[in-house]
Amino acid sequence: MTPHVADATVVDCLHWLEKARHLLLRHVAADPDCMERLEETVQLERFPVWETAQLFTAYRTVNRLLAGLPVKLVLPQVTSSGAPCFEIAGRWPWASIPHLPFSAELGVLWLLIGLLAPSPAHREAARQVGEWHLQLLDCDDRLAKGIFTREEDAALPSWLGPLFRGLSRTLRHEGFAAAAEMQPFHPIDAYFERFGPLPNPFAAPLPASILDPDLSFVGHRSPRSFRLFTLAGGGTGLGEMSHGSLRILSFGPHHEPLEEGKGFGIEGRPISISACSIEGETVRLAGQMRLTGHPEKMLQWRCPAPSAVWVDVAIHSTIEKTDIEMKLLGDLPARCVFYIDADLCQSRDKKLQAGALNRLSGEGSLIFKRGDEHLTLQSQMPFEVIPLAGGAHYFGARFLVSYPLPAEICICV
Repeated sequence: MTPHVADATVVDCLHWLEKARHLLLRHVAADPDCMERLEETVQLERFPVWETAQLFTAYRTVNRLLAGLPVKLVLPQVTSSGAPCFEIAGRWPWASIPHLPFSAELGVLWLLIGLLAPSPAHREAARQVGEWHLQLLDCDDRLAKGIFTREEDAALPSWLGPLFRGLSRTLRHEGFAAAAEMQPFHPIDAYFERFGPLPNPFAAPLPASILDPDLSFVGHRSPRSFRLFTLAGGGTGLGEMSHGSLRILSFGPHHEPLEEGKGFGIEGRPISISACSIEGETVRLAGQMRLTGHPEKMLQWRCPAPSAVWVDVAIHSTIEKTDIEMKLLGDLPARCVFYIDADLCQSRDKKLQAGALNRLSGEGSLIFKRGDEHLTLQSQMPFEVIPLAGGAHYFGARFLVSYPLPAEICICV
């Protein structure tokens, strides 16, 4: 009988993952205490890990390979677009999607397995994961965090650099080398240096249109703007928008009260999709999906129990204007929230600096500014603006804006 996810604790899973990461880096660095590394590898085997949880299985496999132990290869699984879903048996609705802080990490592990086993299937899956991540880069080559990223995971160290550089060195792929230039280095990069220097970066322009029907996300990029929206999630947002240096880092529904980002986002795949298209610069996305579970009902991996409340969303977006309609299909206190990176918020004659101690509430338009750039939120619903400090929390936002649901919001640049 398959155990229920509530039977395992969050602390055990996270502790195991941290130990597996630490062991991988010791293996790669050729830590001289081989016997201790071997014993630690065997000790990690005692923790029950489902083969369908792909990140855990990949760590078990790659650490055994580096320790010189025999392995049973589990073939990697990606979507038709190359996305690696966190878990592939449907045990957890939130894990039916990729989670960006871990999907690049999984791609690195599959590349290592492909080289060490060797396994062509793992090398090909790693390449597909790399290609999939390319379409999630914004106009400044930053990885989008407005979709497929939980608030508490947004500040985790990025594995995107070693994924792109590892693929560049082993596949001699100039496009990955160009994308890697803006990504931070990671200790695992040292392992891939044995495969030779990076090829000369050649960056073919990323396509303006972004469309992945399998994961219900669609978007558009230009030299000055970036828009990306989705109907799938796992305690994650509905999308991200930027214009110049002003950014809506993530937005979506949120349980009340608004505390520490818990209770934010949508969960699982959509129950229905009525629009998912891009024509020229116009993006349309509409459908129904589940609101993430209540934060007081926690299960494994800091994930709430599934919600019984659905969210109806319709988005129509051009470069100049984005219209968002959102309502709940159920009786639950919730709000529509936006995490915004700007220096100043203005409502009529009232101004609020990022990091201020007071809040701003009222009705009408909100104008967010940075230098000469501005972004406007308009709604007939009353708003509340909470200044934030940026940094490692709340997606790095400097303002949190919320509206009661149902809400219709227009965003203009």
